[in-house]
Amino acid sequence: MIIFLHAREVSFFIILLLFLATAFLSKKSQEISLKVLAVWLILELFLNAIFLEEKLPLHICNIMQIAIFFAVFRRAQLAYEMLLFIGFIGGALAALRGEIPLDRGDVMKSLYLFGHSNLVFFPIALTFYLKMRPRPKAWWAVVLSFIPLTIFVTIFDDLFDKNYMFLRTPVMASPFIWPWPYYILQGFLGYLGTSFLLSRVFRAVDKKERLEKRALLLTIAGGGGHLEAAKAKMRELAENYPGIGVLQKDLFLDFLPLVGKPILSSWNRSQVAGKSASLSKFFSKVQKIGEYLMGPLVFFLLVRFLEKNRISVIIDTQAFGTRAIIRAIRYMRWWHGQEIYLEKSLTELPTKEFNFFAESIRNLSLKDRAFLKLRTTEPLLEEGERDGSFWQKYYSLSLSSVLYGSLPVRASFLKYSDPKVSERELTVLLEEGPFLITAHDKVALILLGSNPDKKAVKGYIEEFLLKAKGIRKGGHRHILLIFCSKQEDLKEEIKEIAKRAENLIIVPLGYQKEEVTAALLHRADLTLTRSGGLTSMELLLVSRGQILIHKGEGSVGMPVWEFGNFSYLEAKKNAALVTPKTLLNFNLSYFDR
Repeated sequence: MIIFLHAREVSFFIILLLFLATAFLSKKSQEISLKVLAVWLILELFLNAIFLEEKLPLHICNIMQIAIFFAVFRRAQLAYEMLLFIGFIGGALAALRGEIPLDRGDVMKSLYLFGHSNLVFFPIALTFYLKMRPRPKAWWAVVLSFIPLTIFVTIFDDLFDKNYMFLRTPVMASPFIWPWPYYILQGFLGYLGTSFLLSRVFRAVDKKERLEKRALLLTIAGGGGHLEAAKAKMRELAENYPGIGVLQKDLFLDFLPLVGKPILSSWNRSQVAGKSASLSKFFSKVQKIGEYLMGPLVFFLLVRFLEKNRISVIIDTQAFGTRAIIRAIRYMRWWHGQEIYLEKSLTELPTKEFNFFAESIRNLSLKDRAFLKLRTTEPLLEEGERDGSFWQKYYSLSLSSVLYGSLPVRASFLKYSDPKVSERELTVLLEEGPFLITAHDKVALILLGSNPDKKAVKGYIEEFLLKAKGIRKGGHRHILLIFCSKQEDLKEEIKEIAKRAENLIIVPLGYQKEEVTAALLHRADLTLTRSGGLTSMELLLVSRGQILIHKGEGSVGMPVWEFGNFSYLEAKKNAALVTPKTLLNFNLSYFDR
């Protein structure tokens, strides 16, 4: 019985012992220890139900014991905030005031001390060991959320003549406690005041921790352009913010796999079959509907991710879900006080033609647009048109929301953007060994994307063969290089075609390093390619030869945003549209002596 004469000291000793006992354990051992303690506190509720008259867990300390269980086992944010702003304060008052209900036996007194000491220990442990933090507005939201519960328990106490939550009689007599029922208001004001002070401490610590920036890089795997643009942005972040932590996520594969995987699979198959234009036309019609249907899920999943990873900046290189992403940022700012900067990196060249980025941005509200910065290059303007009117007309953005900067191209291409650089000799690695391209060779490239249309590739090769028959042999070779690294069957077919080539060396290319691809686009006398966003940007920077853009067959021809990229290349690089059937109609400087 002597120990209970010094309850304050004993409570302090229990809290200190629990903290020190777990401080030197590994992270995994700390989690196990906290789970064991949480289970014990749940068992204590059953012991209370057996030995005490008030058997329902309606006291604040009992509710907090249940909250401990959810905070430890489920990492429940609300349960942690309840423990911090209700349990910690109430537990400290109960355990450290030095008084114990005298109508309890020794066992129940021990449980009382141990249980209330844990209400102080657990918020500390969850904060230090599991790195949990309260949301900025939780200090008042949690306290006010107890008002409905208080009203319910008050009615329950009156009906059944109980004193749960001490709403009919205070737990202790003191000249500092207001008379009934005003002491209930006194308690709420006390909780609000101390919760506010606690939140200020966390705000100061949180501000210091946020000096260490973390970035979320959002992209999609639809074609290679978005992924390569993401890599370029990652490189830029590393250069501008040394030591920044970057988390790269695919919006479709990581957040919406059930919907995203079929969409990406269909897109890749359509490119191989040469039907990407038709599918893109369908996507353009349903984009707005898809954004409304999937937007709430994108918002919810992104908020959960942002809460767990403490992101400071989002770099977005894809077009889907812009509204939901901005709403998630606005929510984090309102509820968490977390400032998140959003930069949308445009992976298409800015023209008046339709693209998914413009469609997604035009649908934003005025408040949403205030949170967006668009990173791009100067737009293709019509005669007499100004930048500001272009962005307002096609993107519903003011010029202040647009950031002109370097294109999101791969690092190796930046070298060849310098007009002073001119490399005519290079080596390409083939399965058979290195293949040397000399300064006197004529080089043509066929590059129809990461999943090229087989029929179109073979059609172009046949046209090159016809054109090559009229070449008079001279002092240089004519080399035709075809990129087809992901299609081994196409590579074998090209090798068979190459056996009957006259005056033309046909070489199917497997995987090439980025440096080699950049050098080839710079070196090529002719490049025949699709006008995907990244490819168009790289051609704009490094190409010195003739540029032909594959249009595709049929009434649709090519995706509308690719036509926009072509328009940009036509204006800046004198590019031309071709199909396998029209190639012979062009004067190809590649075949000039």
